[in-house]
Amino acid sequence: MCRRPFALTLVTLAAVWSMCALGRVAPARAQGTPGSDPSAALRLGLFTRSLATLAAQAEGFYAAEGVAVEEFAVSGSRQAFEFLRDGLYDIVLASVDNPVNFRLNPHNAAGAALDVRMFMGADYGMNLTLVAQPGMTRVEDLRGKTLAVDAPDSGFAFVLYKIMRLHGLERGVDYAVVSAGGTPARFSALLAGQFDATLLNSGFELRAAAAGRVLLDSVATVASPYLGQVFSSMVPWLADHDDAVVRFMRAYVRAVRWVLDPSNRDAAIALLVTQPNTSAALAEQIYAVQVADGVGLIPEARIDRKGLYNVLALRAEFNGFETHENLRRLSTPAGGLFDRGFYREALRGLPRHAEHPDTDDR
Repeated sequence: MCRRPFALTLVTLAAVWSMCALGRVAPARAQGTPGSDPSAALRLGLFTRSLATLAAQAEGFYAAEGVAVEEFAVSGSRQAFEFLRDGLYDIVLASVDNPVNFRLNPHNAAGAALDVRMFMGADYGMNLTLVAQPGMTRVEDLRGKTLAVDAPDSGFAFVLYKIMRLHGLERGVDYAVVSAGGTPARFSALLAGQFDATLLNSGFELRAAAAGRVLLDSVATVASPYLGQVFSSMVPWLADHDDAVVRFMRAYVRAVRWVLDPSNRDAAIALLVTQPNTSAALAEQIYAVQVADGVGLIPEARIDRKGLYNVLALRAEFNGFETHENLRRLSTPAGGLFDRGFYREALRGLPRHAEHPDTDDR
């Protein structure tokens, strides 16, 4: 039976909450749009949409670079990377730990190592926060409770385990772990009382707090910098679509610059307000997180190598590699996890950014 990418009509209500209705968004306002028939159509799987992905569509940055990007809500990391492997997605935006796991560990959830590679950074975790049910005022209150993750051996799970360890609690001994899907699904399940706590980010932690849930701790406690999400593709696909990848990256970097430019603050907040269930007050909070240095969007969308190393170190601490890995080497281009060539080419097509003139990947 042929599988198709999850269109909006096939995803849960939780996915609809993920900042906007995913799908094609008409480009607007950017100059130089080549027309209604762009030369590159790309399928992007993602858990949530940031201001940068919203702006890339709404402000016309994709269109100006001649790419049409169709976005699909993913249900979890396994589904996302299986669809990437099977050619149902071209690009996946997900936790950096996911491509690490699927590339390096042959016994991952997909059943074999995948020839996947990162090519661009997205964020520093977007305020990744441990959120609990009402009545719990400290991490120690989670002893004997059930905590939810997307996947127990990938993604943000190791951040959760480290937070708990710092408070004297160990997985399988002091608390139980269940799989509950991506961030939007875990948000809805937390509000429904299906478990006691989980990690949320990208505005869902703010929504949960507004609904009476308790914010206990954050990724800043365990790693700084922490590389959150990255863009990844299959290596053969990257090789066959180098021009489209560069144009996609150039458009995204332009969108990041637009979001981080303080002069666009009001327009960015207005863009957030157009999304479902987003009041002006909540939009202002989300905006503040996404432009916060070391918390939100990564300037110039680079892959922060120190942040990558910290993610690798967390995985190693919890025996997350099937074989011994040289973490220092893995956090460099020589390690094979990420490619700098596309990024350098994309930056060459952009004016040097005044606030980040010394980017070492140019």
